[in-house]
Amino acid sequence: SNFLGDMDKVREARDFSRVWHKERAEQINLIVNGRNAEAAYAISTKVTPVYEALQARMDYIVAFSSKKADDLVIQAQERGEELHIRLWYLLLGFALFTLIAGGATIMMVLSSLYQRDMKLRQANNNLQIAATAFESQEGMFVTDANSIILRVNQAFTKITGYSAEDAIGKKTQQMFSSGRQNRSFYAAMWDRVNNTGTWSGEVRNKRKNGEVYPGHLTITAVKDAAGIVRNHVGTFTDITKSKAASEVIINLAYYDPLTQLPNRRLLLDRLAHALAASARSSQRGGLLYLDLDHFKTLNDTLGHDVGDLLLQQVAARLTASVREGDTVARLGGDEFVVLLEDLSHQVI
Repeated sequence: SNFLGDMDKVREARDFSRVWHKERAEQINLIVNGRNAEAAYAISTKVTPVYEALQARMDYIVAFSSKKADDLVIQAQERGEELHIRLWYLLLGFALFTLIAGGATIMMVLSSLYQRDMKLRQANNNLQIAATAFESQEGMFVTDANSIILRVNQAFTKITGYSAEDAIGKKTQQMFSSGRQNRSFYAAMWDRVNNTGTWSGEVRNKRKNGEVYPGHLTITAVKDAAGIVRNHVGTFTDITKSKAASEVIINLAYYDPLTQLPNRRLLLDRLAHALAASARSSQRGGLLYLDLDHFKTLNDTLGHDVGDLLLQQVAARLTASVREGDTVARLGGDEFVVLLEDLSHQVI
């Protein structure tokens, strides 16, 4: 009776351990296969205590089984009950096999859960990087395949004046169109995006207050695994200041700062163009060289400020005296040149 009672205890412990392992494995598998990220992360933090509990239970069962096995072997040997000894070791081996198999299953599931947790951490890290990049100094917007705005960043609001509430749900052309680009321009732009996946260029956009400003826009198509366009990502910058700086540089390079007339460099360029046009059309042209008498005396007696005013007046009167297509240039000092194009063959 003692032998059968001990066998029942071992069998009960074995069955309890197998059921416990099976339930834990099913719960963890359900979480992992169900892709419940939050639950998976929560379970992953409990891997150590679960494993320790498993080890403690296995140690307890092995110790209990070993002690009872030693007692029963002694009793069986005294009574010559070799069959009972064999039966006991068979049951003990089966119980230990169940524990090892159950532990292996748990460890495989926990390993899978750990890998899933690491992937989740990496995905969260990538999302944080993407979110930081999205809030850059450049204006950014995300649209669906039909160019309806889904999301904008803070730089977008700063540049355009449109808040996220103003922009989301609107078409991009409805938001930005300034009337400076026609339909053929937008058709060519979207055709390029659909064929090559991207377009970049200068556009004239309109702010919320109606102000038209120059901008540099880049549009990129986002495609799925099947190659179908799902979204568009646009980045743009306000190039008003850079355009103004470029115009200043051009003005300094080709125009006289005092009179705003073409300087020597621009005059030579226009003269070469006039000569080429005259050779093609057989039209005549005229070139007049002018200077101001006693200009040095005026500067010395009345000052350079008065001399500058005189030069500006001469430039304005010469410009008003010629046609719109003609050129009045200042070479320097009190020297001016007037270039007349497309004159008749008749001699004055």
